[in-house]
Amino acid sequence: MKIGQIETNAQRQGFETVPMSDLVAELAEIYEPVAAENGKQLEARIAPDVELRGDRALLAQMISNLLENAIEHTPAGTHISVELDAAEDGRRLVVADDGPGIPPAEGARIFERFYRLDRGRSKPGNGLGLSLVKSICGLHGFAVRLAPGTGGARFEISM
Repeated sequence: MKIGQIETNAQRQGFETVPMSDLVAELAEIYEPVAAENGKQLEARIAPDVELRGDRALLAQMISNLLENAIEHTPAGTHISVELDAAEDGRRLVVADDGPGIPPAEGARIFERFYRLDRGRSKPGNGLGLSLVKSICGLHGFAVRLAPGTGGARFEISM
């Protein structure tokens, strides 16, 4: 239902200036102990003073979904990173890990509603997390992609 609401663009009315540097730092701080409890390391590299117009709650959900996936679907010992940078060609958010990655044959489908990787079917979930990320990106005019051939999984959001 939330994805449908987002896709109607009705939530754009609540857009405001969001201090993305602060939001990403806050979420990294929240998820770092969760990663550690699961035997993983979370590292954050955040450019200062990055701001954009958007829905803060939805942007937090987008980042949280990516971090939760990295924590949930990788083995102990995995290194997870969240990066926010601002370059001349635009702002970019990256959530990456050095876990087992996503098979290329399945990479094209992971943003579909209810799609789950075969190895993830034994874990709880309904296959909506990445489709929600894609919908939030669409609402904000962002592009999201799974970067190919990086080892592990690397989600890049161009803002």
